[in-house]
Parts: sequence; structure tokens; C-alpha cells
Amino acid sequence: MKIELSFKQMCNVLICLLFLLGVWIGSAHAEVIFTESFESEWGDWYAENGIWDIGTPTAGPESCHGGSKCAATNLNGNYEVDTDSRLISPPIILPQISDGEEIHLRFWQWFSYARNDGGKVQISVYDENQNKWSDWQDVGTGVGGTSGNYWTLKDIDLTEYAGKKIKLAFFHMAAWWDESTGWYIDDIEIVKKVLSFTGDFESGWGDWYADNGIWDIGTPTAGPESCHGGSKCAATNLSGNYEVDTDSRLISAPITLPQVSDGGEIHLRFWQWFSYAHSDGGKVQISVYDENQNKWSDWQDVGTGVGGTSGDYWTLKDIDLTEYAGKKIKLAFFHMAAWWDESTGWYIDDIEIKTVGMVSPSDNQHPIIDSFTVDPLEGDAPLTVTFTCEAHDPDGNIDSFKWDLDGDGNIDQITNAGSTTHTYNEAGVYPAKCTVVDNNGATISSEVKTITVNTPECDLTHLDLCTTEDECTQAGGYWYHGQCQSSPCANQYPVIDSFTVDPLEGDTPLTVTFNCQAHDPDGNIASFKWDFNGDGNFDQITDSGSTTHTYNEAGVYPAKCTVVDNDVATVSSEVKTITVNTPECDLTHLDLCTTEDECTHAGGYWCHGQCQSSPCANQYPVIDSFTVDPLEGDAPLTVTFTCQAHDPDGNIASFKWDFNGDGNFDQITDSGLTTHTYNEAGVYHAKCTVVDNDGATVKSQSVEINVSEGGGNCLDENCPEGQSCLCFEALKCNSGEDSCEEDDFFRVGDHFKLNLCINAEQSNRFELVDLYVGIIPLQTNSLFLVTWNPWNPVVVWDGGEINSDVAYRQNLGQYSACYTIYDFEVPPGIGGTYDLYALFNRAGHPLDVFSLLSNLAYKRITFEDMR
Repeated sequence: MKIELSFKQMCNVLICLLFLLGVWIGSAHAEVIFTESFESEWGDWYAENGIWDIGTPTAGPESCHGGSKCAATNLNGNYEVDTDSRLISPPIILPQISDGEEIHLRFWQWFSYARNDGGKVQISVYDENQNKWSDWQDVGTGVGGTSGNYWTLKDIDLTEYAGKKIKLAFFHMAAWWDESTGWYIDDIEIVKKVLSFTGDFESGWGDWYADNGIWDIGTPTAGPESCHGGSKCAATNLSGNYEVDTDSRLISAPITLPQVSDGGEIHLRFWQWFSYAHSDGGKVQISVYDENQNKWSDWQDVGTGVGGTSGDYWTLKDIDLTEYAGKKIKLAFFHMAAWWDESTGWYIDDIEIKTVGMVSPSDNQHPIIDSFTVDPLEGDAPLTVTFTCEAHDPDGNIDSFKWDLDGDGNIDQITNAGSTTHTYNEAGVYPAKCTVVDNNGATISSEVKTITVNTPECDLTHLDLCTTEDECTQAGGYWYHGQCQSSPCANQYPVIDSFTVDPLEGDTPLTVTFNCQAHDPDGNIASFKWDFNGDGNFDQITDSGSTTHTYNEAGVYPAKCTVVDNDVATVSSEVKTITVNTPECDLTHLDLCTTEDECTHAGGYWCHGQCQSSPCANQYPVIDSFTVDPLEGDAPLTVTFTCQAHDPDGNIASFKWDFNGDGNFDQITDSGLTTHTYNEAGVYHAKCTVVDNDGATVKSQSVEINVSEGGGNCLDENCPEGQSCLCFEALKCNSGEDSCEEDDFFRVGDHFKLNLCINAEQSNRFELVDLYVGIIPLQTNSLFLVTWNPWNPVVVWDGGEINSDVAYRQNLGQYSACYTIYDFEVPPGIGGTYDLYALFNRAGHPLDVFSLLSNLAYKRITFEDMR
């Protein structure tokens, strides 16, 4: 049968063949621009607002990804609440790129963040024209929740910043109400390379990465307990269940899909094993590169998602990608898990993108390698080697030469010509070969040539390798200032003539002047280096021999000067000791006087809790009376406090109330009238503090309130011990507070009092709850939510989502109390029957069955109808 192909069909066939053979991928060779392992600790990194630390962790992952040191928000425990801080890199100059090359930031991370906390990677760019750094801007996606109990690889595209000077920042953010172990960072690198897509995971991560942790690559010990093909695959957790309340994408390198002929199709095919808990699952997603806008699209689902279980075996998945033919895409396997359950998750292996229904080209002859030479085959590091591969194609032409220069199976270079060079910087034995590709995609590989790279020894041609004076002399060199050189030593050391420090002692803050006079017998002085605190580090470097330094804290500081001449020879001065004292309270340091006696003794004036040099100008406010009613009763006891006061030379600014005598202010008001309910029996001492408009204060006498146990409350008989519970008490108090009786029918003129008693006993002491109180008048059947706001005491629910803003109390921890919801004499006009409800809901969550954390307290009351 004869097959004739049009030019367009032939191009499509060739493109697809190149696609299947991997020629379209480009070089896997990467140029490393920047690396950081933190093994030398801080280096030129710094934290702008504390929190970050560098060292060996004892919390979180309990070990670094590589080596013994890494960066973390806290190496030994949880980060502090209500904090934010950036870990900032030194400046980095990114190179320009060629066609097909990209610049990527890749690093390993481990994280566990509380809800509403998280981290972002940010970048600042230096503006050469304005000579300043830009504001911080986010790059890539942030992290939150947990990465799982292992380190995961993160990748962020920095190609748009090629040719620019940048700084990186790892930005930690934490709210005020919760905490966790935080963010750990290690093995950072910035690389320039042509990214390559690989369908199996036998070489590890390659150019895949996880955008929010969770995913890992390796050999499984859980789930299927083995990969589909080979020994390595990708999984949400190789050794157990995924973490609850997590979501993360496993993202591929960019892939350029081929065009297809009429009737041709492109399919994504991969093997999977999965077991997901209810409401959890996974999706395959795709992002498409927009050449016009120079950016990637949002992620969009392709094919159907997975959930439940695949059975106890691997299954094949197929997704049609034909609509994306000719486009540049990235694939993502998107794992999603809710907060209430877990399972073994999703395992992925043997991914391929293949074409269906394409016409096969006629038989193609393979290219022929005529010769492959390597020169030299052996030498000392660094060794530059020239590779020459001569080849021809019997029925076409040579398209490219691929070079594996270290025998690891990866292509280190791709060239159009059959000659290239490579420098080996480290000693070792390196197998190298050349693979020739013709214009139809056929390939042939050369024989393997072995290059031996030796470690050079200290001799006359390698004097820089001589590390001691004996080695240097034996090799025929001259030992000069700690280095071995080929010519005789000629430089004389500089001489310090004098080193003075003034003063040698004084109070903080103490500014000291240092003078170091020196000369160089055979040159000139280049610089003066100053160690002000004896820690061995130079705190300042100057061109002249005079400088100053201010000591802000008391202590004993050894200081010295090191002089450097123009040939880098150095000499250090003697050590001078500076003694810095803590100043005492006296007439020159009145701000250090902390009591009135100290102030008076020092010759100052004690005014409003401070010691000053001039007499007090403001008069104190005067309390006219302080009354408390009642002074005793059964719990819960509501007490009214009245504090009348005036200011002789101004006005009263506020009233501060201490209801229990612990010295802390329990309430601050603008007026001298307030109430407080004592829910527990005991003897309480209360007082009022009056503050005038100049900040002067005066305290009332202490008044004693006696609160008795009373008859208990509804919690005693309605709630099991140790559980969250609520109950109502409807009381008729016609004969006074001491003779209230429970009732559910109230006449006009009755004294009606409604108490709500609560006991919040969450199993997790960090979990907070919101308290909701609702009223349904059966006459209208409307639902009113009771609030704590006296200006808006109730909110009518319209049937939509109930927000935590209308809760009666918010963010309660483990807590027990009785609240008086209503206390009034029943008036005419409100007659009817009312249903009362109360419950605990998970703090900050809308009301639903999944957020309910207590029983539903219920009470029905009826008021006499006299309308």
C-alpha cells in the first residue's frame, strides 16, 4: 500500500514524533544562579521583624531537608500569635535568558499553620533609574494548613524578572487567636534552564513541584504499597493517611502540545490508585499559557474527578486534551480534603501524553556516527574537556547533538554542531557519550568515553593549594601573610603608634571616642577595623583612625582596633576595657525615680505617677460618694455601682471599676453608674478609680460584697458533668430577689427575670465557641436573635446565613457562667407565648449541624394578654 502525505500532514507527523521521543523538551541542563543551604547560618540573610531563626530544629519536622541547619519561624516550638515577619535574602542579579529558557526559584518546605495563618513568597526589584527597591509583591501561591509530616518541593517561576536585581522574602503571617509550628525552609536554589516534562518519577521530582505541600515522591509503604511501574511514584502521603483540611496541587513542567491532523486526538493517560474519605477527592486540572498576555491562565478542571476508592489495585485514567492542541500547558493533580476525616489518598504513576489516529511516516534510516573524540581524557581539576562527534544521515540531515557529560542518564547540553566543551570542577571519574538526532527524530548514541579528573597537589604550579608554611617551602614557594606565593615576601607589617579610648567609664547611654594612630613602614594604611564589644567581629570599618560608638546597655566591653595596610597585612592594638553603668535616680535622672519617696529624695516633684523637675500643676479629682447596692445576696447577684465625683480644675474623663479587688480594671465607663453580675459565691472587694482630663487619678474606698451559694442553678440538674451545656431559668420575683420562684406564666405587673446558665467544656482547649440566643413569638412565628449590643438588642433573622456578628457572646473558651437576659416588670401589650432557644456554635462558623457544639436549650413562657 502506498501512503502519500501532504506537506502539512508530514509536518504534523514530524512534530508528534519529536513530541513522543522527547526532542521537543529541550535541554535538561540547569545553570545554578543562587543557592542557600543555611549550613553557614545567617550569612547575608536577615529577619525584618524577628520570629525567624536559623539552626537545627527540635520541633516541626525535627530535622532539616538537607544538612543539619535550616530556617524556621521557631526551631523549638510554636510561633507567637499576632506576628508577621519576612526572612529576606541578600540581593541577587538574575541573568538574561535565551529562547525556551526559564528562571525558577525552587526550595524545600515543611509547614503547619493554624487557621487564618500562613506564608507567602515575595519579591522586591531594584529600580536602577530611581536608585531604590520596589515594594514587596507576591510571587507564586501562598501556603497554609499543613504540608503533611514531610518536606515537599516548591517551585516559583521568576522568568519575568530576568536581567533584574532582586531580593526574595519568605513572609510569615499569624493572627492573634491561635498558633502552630509554622514554616521551615531549606535548600533554596534559583536555576536557569529549559524545563522538561517527565511522565514517571524514577528520577525523583525532576521539574514537578507541589504548590501547598502534601505531595511526596518516592517508594510507598501505605496505600497500594508499591508503584505501578518502577520503584517510585507520586502520592499525597507515601507512608500513611493525608492530613485533614488540606488542599494542594502536584504541578508539571510546561508542555507544548503538538498540532494534530484532521481526526487526530491528544490524550493524557496515567495510572492511579486512590482511597478518599467522604467529601474528599481529587481533580486533574490544566493551565494554558497566553502568548499575547504573557501569563498563565487560572486552573480549570479537565475530565472527571476521583473520590471514594479505586479498589485494591491500580487503574488507567484517560483524559482528552485535543482542544488544547498546539498550546503550551501545565498539568496539575489537585488533592482536596475537608477537616473532619482522612484516608490514604491519591497515588499517581506512569503519566504519558499520546496522540491517537495519526498517519505514520515512511521508514526512516538512522543517522551514523563517524567518530567520537574526547580531549584530554585525564587531568587535574578544574579540567576543561573538548568533545567532538562527527556524524551523517543517509536519508536526511543531522538535527542536533545531545551530550551526557557525567553518565547520569540526563542530557547536560544540546547543540546544533558536533563539538562542545565542558569544565569538570571536582575530582572523579565521568562517563560521557554523544547522542545524534536526525531530522526525522531517529537517534543513535556513541560509545562511552571515560574522563578521569584528579585532585591537584601542592607544587610549584599549584602554590594556591599549599595550606601550611612547610608545604609552601617544600614546593619552592614563599609563605607570605598566610598564603603561598612564587616571589619572595616584601611587605612589612603596619605599626600602631597609639590607641586611646575616652571615656573609659560612664552611665548609659555612653558615647565613646576611639583614636588609633598608625603608620606603614613600606606603604600606607588602607583601613581601620573596630571591634567594640570583644566578640571577635568587626562592628565598623573606617578610612581614618578615629571613630565613635554609643553603648546603650550596661556592661563591660573589651574593645580593640585592627589596622590593615595596602598589601593587606594586619596588626591589632591592645585591648581597652569600657565599663558602662546603669544610671541611678537623681536630679539629672528623674525619669529613673519609680516611687514618690525616691522622687522627693532626689529633689523632684511626684505628679501623676511620674517624677518631674517642676511642681505639679494639675489638681486631683475628688470623689463625692461611692455606693453599692445590694451589698449581699445569692449568686447570680447583679449589683449596681454609683460613683459621684468632680474635678476642681477640669473635668472627669473616665471611671475605672475593679469588681473583685484583684487590682485589675474590669470595666471603664464615661459615667459613674454601672452594673456587674457575680455568678459565683464569694467575698468581693470593689472600688472605683476616677481619672480627670489631665490623667490624674483618685481611688474610692473599698466596699465588700458578700455573694452566697443560693439554691444553685439549672445546670446542676440538667447538664452532665464535663460536657458543654446550656439551660434557661424563668423566675417570678414578686416578693423581692431573695424569694424568686421558677414559673412559665407571668401576669401584668409580675417581676419577670430570665437567666441563661452556660457551661462550655470543649475537648480542645484551643477551640472557641459562639453563644446564640433566639426568641420565637408564636403570634408572628418570626425568629429574633438576642445580641449583647444595648443599641441593637435583637436582630430579626430573614432566613439567610446567620453570621457570628449576631451572637450573644463570641469567642468563648472553657467557661461557666449565668447571664441575666431579661429583668423587668411585665407591662401590658406584650401578651402571648414565646419560645426561647440557646446553643453553642463553632466560633466564626455559620449555624449548621456540623458546627453545633452543645445541646439545644429550650424554654416556653407565656405573658398575660390584656390588650
